[in-house]
Amino acid sequence: KSDSWKKFMYFIIVFLIMLIPVSGISAESERDWMTNEEFLVKLSEIVEASDGKVETDVAGYSTQGNEVMSVRVGTGDQVLLITGSIHGNEKSGGEALVEILEYLGTSDSSFAQSVRNEITIVAIPRYNVDGLEIPQRQNIFPWDEVVSAYPHLEGAAPAWYYNERNGGFDINRDFNADL
Repeated sequence: KSDSWKKFMYFIIVFLIMLIPVSGISAESERDWMTNEEFLVKLSEIVEASDGKVETDVAGYSTQGNEVMSVRVGTGDQVLLITGSIHGNEKSGGEALVEILEYLGTSDSSFAQSVRNEITIVAIPRYNVDGLEIPQRQNIFPWDEVVSAYPHLEGAAPAWYYNERNGGFDINRDFNADL
């Protein structure tokens, strides 16, 4: 089992390295990033092409009402949770994760089959759905809406990981599901 795990981690590292922008070229000009609508279509295409190897579910909703999708591939005893795009201005991780899920879910290669047999991958490719659309690092949650949702915060200063200028939380600093 550990051999497949090592091969899988090597595969991910090599894949992510390939996505690093060439110096001097901005990430925005290097490729077209998926909108959330395109992302949902892509997930549907992967599920359909996977013949039941890939499942999706709505893990929750953003403060703006957008679906936060989870994707599951594999049936192994080892479970690996992978999140992508926790910061809205960092799109490459989520995009790479979608490509990895597509490969693992649709490939008949012996490598993909062994990963699916030994590992269950649960992924949230777009953790910060709202921030990705702008793009901004934080989610979108204006402080007046925070206080409205959590009245006990009336008169309190925003948390240190709240950005008043952008009106949102850096969700990599607090894993409160309600933020």
